[in-house]
Formats: sequence, structure tokens, C-alpha cells
Amino acid sequence: MFDLKKITILSSNFLTFVAYGVLGPFFPKVADSKGVSQWTIGIIFSIVPIVSIPTMAFVNAYMYKMGRRFTYLISLFLQGVSMILLCFLESLDETDLVIVSVISRLILGVATGFIWVSTFAIVTTEFKDHITEAIGHMESAVGLGLVGGPLIGTALYVIGGFSTIFITIGTVFMVFVPIAFFSLNHLEQYLPSQEKVGAIKLFWKPQIRLTSYIPFIVTITMGFMISSMALHLKDFGVGQEMIGVLFAVDAISYGIGGIIFSKLSVKIDKRIMMIVGLLGMTITMICMGPAPFLPSKLGIVIASLPLLGSTNSLTYVPSLPYMIEKSITKYNYEETPHLSDALSSIVNISFSVGEALGNIGAGIMVDFIGFEYSTFIISILIFVLAIIFLLSSEILVSPQKTIKVNEDDDLMKPLDSIG
Repeated sequence: MFDLKKITILSSNFLTFVAYGVLGPFFPKVADSKGVSQWTIGIIFSIVPIVSIPTMAFVNAYMYKMGRRFTYLISLFLQGVSMILLCFLESLDETDLVIVSVISRLILGVATGFIWVSTFAIVTTEFKDHITEAIGHMESAVGLGLVGGPLIGTALYVIGGFSTIFITIGTVFMVFVPIAFFSLNHLEQYLPSQEKVGAIKLFWKPQIRLTSYIPFIVTITMGFMISSMALHLKDFGVGQEMIGVLFAVDAISYGIGGIIFSKLSVKIDKRIMMIVGLLGMTITMICMGPAPFLPSKLGIVIASLPLLGSTNSLTYVPSLPYMIEKSITKYNYEETPHLSDALSSIVNISFSVGEALGNIGAGIMVDFIGFEYSTFIISILIFVLAIIFLLSSEILVSPQKTIKVNEDDDLMKPLDSIG
């Protein structure tokens, strides 16, 4: 059935992640050509997730007064402005490029906080009877945007160069604002939740806290790749157009994996999927360098890109459904949109913090120890998390021996009684 509101929301999700995915293949090369250091590039990339965290908190508190549609439209407009600003970078010197890039990323960080909170608020009220299906469609739009960003960027780069990419995408955002204004003209009344489903209280539940590290580590790898992979491929002699295609290959594998693993998560233990995904990510990051003990061959690096997308998807896709499942079955929460809202806030913050640290880490580590050692260190961190998750997620506990604990008990409390 044709639903204009849903199409509008899905289109904005697609555009948002086109804007997210288009920067990685192209910006680092331009910045590097102006003499901008790798760590500065990492800082520039990290601005968006850093700014989006307090922005989301602000919007959560005041969106009821601002209105969902106004919040949503502002986010689209700001994304357009941030994209258009980037079209001037090639004509600027190093200092001006950094200043304009920082301003653009600050604006995009605010826009990101606005779009996530307003979109989820619209979905939970407009499609409350089909919320799971609606969220699934949103994830599909995100995947398409991640794929479309590098591919659209590459096509526009071939047609008119760097500036054409960002003036085109920015203009599309601006044109979409009045379209969204009319298509979202009649929204269901939105009232702030009176239920006490606090994200902070939920986060301190042991299984929720443990699982929140999954999106954190996934976005560390994504942030690391986005801000440093283009220059790494350039060192192997890969051309700009092919770099865009390789970024798209990673995104395609993530999108296809999302479709497959979302269906498998209904039939397979979500904990097993996340553990296998973490182990797969470990191997992938070792190959991406490649690690110092592997031969430095472009073929190994290229092979790691689709593996990164698929293992990231395998790890991340089951995380939120698992958190919802545990909140209901272990911690006795009711299955309501407010529970999903609180858990989504946890995931979004974890996502943003991981992305910020991935970008900053990429800039600092690659500058000081090189790409190969940096990816190897990240692979060790991922492997450690896989072991912690295996030991702490109760997957090794026989169902017959499982003892129900109070919802405020911590994983370490049984140790307190020893000795």
C-alpha cells in the first residue's frame, strides 16, 4: 500500500546515509593534498558523533515543544547546508579547509541528533501497530544509503569532480525539505512518555550493558575505516574511482548481510551470532592492514572489505533485538514503544561514541604507528570483547542450572560472597 509518510521517512534515511557514506572515499585525499595530517582528518570525522550525543539529549527533552515535523525538517535543511559547504574545499588552503570542514561537521552533528530522535518519534506514533516492520524498513534504507553513498559519489566525481558530489547531494536535501513538509502535514498527536523506562537505568542492567559494547566496537571499526582506508588504498596505487567502488563493496556486503542475518536471528541464538561476528571481525581487521606478520599485498586488503561489511552486520544486527528480548524476559519490562525508545537511545549513544573513538584513533594511531599496527591492535580489542561476551552472556550456562536473579544484580555480585 502506498504510504507517503513512510516513503518520506525511508527516503530521508537513505539520503542521510548517502551523506554519511560519501565522505570517506573522497575527503581524505583532498585534505591530504592540502597538507592536512592524518590525525586532523580523524578529528574532523569524529566531530559528527561527538556533537550528535548532546544534541540527541537536547532534542529528547524539548522535541515536544518544538514539534516532530519542525525538528525533522530542520535536520534535513542542516544536512543540506553541511554538504554544500564541502563543495568549496578544493579551492581552499590548508587552514581554511580545516575551518570549513569543522563548521560543516558541526552542522551535520546537530542535524544527525535531530534526524535520529525525530524519525524514531514519528515512526513509533505513526506506525505503532507495525513498528517492527517499520524499523526493518528503516534499516534497509540505511543499508541502501551506505551502498549509494560511495557509488553515487563515484559517479558524480567522474562527471564533475569533487565539488559536484557535494553541491548535488546538498541540493537534493534542500529540495526534499518542502516535499517532507507537505507529506508529513498530518501527524498523530505526540505525548512524552509517562512511563519510567529510563535509558540510564536500563544501561546498568548487566546483559544490556554488555550488549551495548557491540555497536560500540562495530562503529570503532567503521569510523577507523572511513577516515583512514582511502589513504591506505591510495598508498597501494588504487585510483580515486576504484576507491569509491571498494567502499561500496563494503557497504553492499553490510546491506546484504543485514537482510540475511535479520531473518536468521529469529531462528539462531543471537548471542552465538554476535560472538561469531566478533571473531570474524577479528580476522578481518588482521587482514585489512594486513597485520605485520602477513605479506603486504593489495589482494588481502581488498578481500577484507566485503568481509568487514558482512561481519559487522552479523555482529550488529542481533544486538538491539537481543537487548529488547533480555529486557522483557530477564528484567521484566513490558514490550512497549517506550522500551524500544530507551534501548535505541543506548544503541545510538554507543554507536556515536564508537564512531568518534574510531575516527580519532585512526588519526592518531595511523600517524604514529602506521595502518598495519593500528588494525592489528583493534583486532586484539575485538577478540578480547568476544571472549568477555562469551564468558558473560550466560551462553555457557545450562538452562537447567540458570538461577533467576534480581534485576539490579550485577554479573560480579556472586564473586562478592567468595572468601
